Amino acid sequence: MYSPDAMLETQQKQKQQNDLSNVVLTILQEQFIKYNWEINISQPLHIVYKKPDNDYIFFEWNQQNTNNIFVSVPIINCNYQYVTHFKDYFLACEYIKNRLYDYENMHKGSII
Repeated sequence: MYSPDAMLETQQKQKQQNDLSNVVLTILQEQFIKYNWEINISQPLHIVYKKPDNDYIFFEWNQQNTNNIFVSVPIINCNYQYVTHFKDYFLACEYIKNRLYDYENMHKGSII
């Protein structure tokens, strides 16, 4: 059985993790808005952004727990996704931001 101190500590850790997750997802939201993507699924631990004109082009953040964040990104010029996972919020966030940047610039013809 858990002591009240252990339960309080667990609750505090969960709140810190939720706060951190919210910060990361806010950063991602700013990037997707910048490139005119729309949110398709918006749940606390599951977010999907898609292109308004194509349901097959989407980025997904699906957080199973604090050490298991699944990320899905579109593969350019096909209807498939690349899926990977991270154990760190910021690494997952940076990965999505970089793939979004690559995707947008590839379609603008600026990546060689």
